Amino acid sequence: MQNGGDEQKRQQQHKELLNVIADFTVKLEKVVSDMKVTRNKDRDTSTDGVCKTQQSPKGLAGGGNNGYLLPQNTPVSSEVILKLSKRVSTPQWKFLGRWLKIPDHEINTISANHKEDIQEQSYQMLLKWRESNGGGCYQELGEAVRMEYGEQLYSDYVKMVVESEGRQNSGPE
Repeated sequence: MQNGGDEQKRQQQHKELLNVIADFTVKLEKVVSDMKVTRNKDRDTSTDGVCKTQQSPKGLAGGGNNGYLLPQNTPVSSEVILKLSKRVSTPQWKFLGRWLKIPDHEINTISANHKEDIQEQSYQMLLKWRESNGGGCYQELGEAVRMEYGEQLYSDYVKMVVESEGRQNSGPE
């Protein structure tokens, strides 16, 4: 008799767990949806094409890294493009390009023009993105890096930006 009771208890616990998972999934989908809406609402492109972000929500580019916000209204430096291209020299560079809204036909052209050199492909893709976005935006690029490559590379990207901007702003002493 106790085996039947244990089985019923397990089935009830299983149902409860499935309900918790379902509720969590619905809430997670809502959060992701809200993030997409916030991301599009917070991003504004000025007349010169340089990305401006009024506020960087936690969990998106600029949130989290020891409070460091990526520079606003600052074109992405050639140094960062070069360093990042070395780090994203994997077949995933095409997906990063898609996160950056580079059309597939341009990605395919870059790939065809530099067939044997994946680092050059990723470098050309990043240049194309920067050129087509009036110098690009550190936050937009960072968000795409985070989405495609994860937190570790995003953290490294923030360090690249901090180092690059520190050198550019320090000048002669």
